Amino acid sequence: MTPFIKICGIKKYEHVKVAEKNGVLWYGLVFHKNSPRFIDLHDAEKIVKKSNKSIFPIAVTVNPEESFIKSLTEIGIENIQLHGNETLEYCLYLKKKFNVKIFKGIGLESKRDVYIAEKYSKIVDWIIFDKKDVIIHGGTGESFDWNILSKIDINIKYIISGGLTHRNVLGALNKTKAKGVDVSSGVETLLGEKSEDLIEKFCNSVKLF
Repeated sequence: MTPFIKICGIKKYEHVKVAEKNGVLWYGLVFHKNSPRFIDLHDAEKIVKKSNKSIFPIAVTVNPEESFIKSLTEIGIENIQLHGNETLEYCLYLKKKFNVKIFKGIGLESKRDVYIAEKYSKIVDWIIFDKKDVIIHGGTGESFDWNILSKIDINIKYIISGGLTHRNVLGALNKTKAKGVDVSSGVETLLGEKSEDLIEKFCNSVKLF
């Protein structure tokens, strides 16, 4: 089966349309203010309302307050990515209270991080492995060591992120056997500016797997 695709850091509805046309399942809306891909609730709502139901928005957050999760659900977002230091208990609490799907970002640096991810996987819907960065919390354009996942027996639903492009995504999938891929800077011509051409090239590369 072709791996699922997430295009993260969307700021324009036009890019959602291109992503959908190329078979993308999810698009990420980044609500972390330190990110060059930050979008506010008002602009995000306009994109969500226009989008077809065949492609799903994911709110990318870092240590969000409960009240903000409520605001996200009110504009029609039912997939929440937690990319900070959220505890197992908080993930479960948000999932149950707001009836949302939880994507938990885990910075991957060693086998120890895989074991942490396995604990979260019993509660959340998806694990997103990314380059470990406690300051930026993802979106660095750098890859983690894919060999970590190739050398360990892991039985969880996970997506790989970090430094992926149309040139290296097949290699990453062959090494990790991930069920999905998450790309942001790899489909940009400038920081925070998505390219329709690169989105298409990335999706075509994934479809070769």
